[in-house]
Amino acid sequence: MHRTGAILFAILALAGCSSQPSGATAASTSTPSPQSGTPSQSTSAPAAEATVVAYYAAIAAHDPVTARTHLAPEYYKLYPSPAAYQAVIANYLSLTKVNLDSERPVAAQTAAQHPGYSDLHELLVSYDAVLRTPSANETTGPMARFVIVGRRGPASPWLILDIASGP
Repeated sequence: MHRTGAILFAILALAGCSSQPSGATAASTSTPSPQSGTPSQSTSAPAAEATVVAYYAAIAAHDPVTARTHLAPEYYKLYPSPAAYQAVIANYLSLTKVNLDSERPVAAQTAAQHPGYSDLHELLVSYDAVLRTPSANETTGPMARFVIVGRRGPASPWLILDIASGP
């Protein structure tokens, strides 16, 4: 399910206008609930996707402050310092062709790794990157990441809980 046009529009709009997610939409889908295993109407997927789009738009705009607002505190703490996080963002010379390739609720085992968060979703994000200094984990060219998003409750903002190169 490629939404290249909507994603590109959202990235351009976010990079030039605001740090608030907007412009990315997705149809509601019937998906299994990770807690019960029964189908439930997923109306939260578009908001979860918008958070991921806003995060990558902030990286593309070289804006670590805005990018940081989309990360869960627990994930941000994995960086040894604010300067280390800023260096990661600064390493991206360009970030283009961002696509949300798939979205699904996470398995119960993955959800258990993020206590206090609910309505977790896993999104497969692909993009092209040009890096100042490629590494073993990040190279220049096409890349894909699995991004886990969740929130503390229905009125809480969506946050990125984890970004990984494998499911």
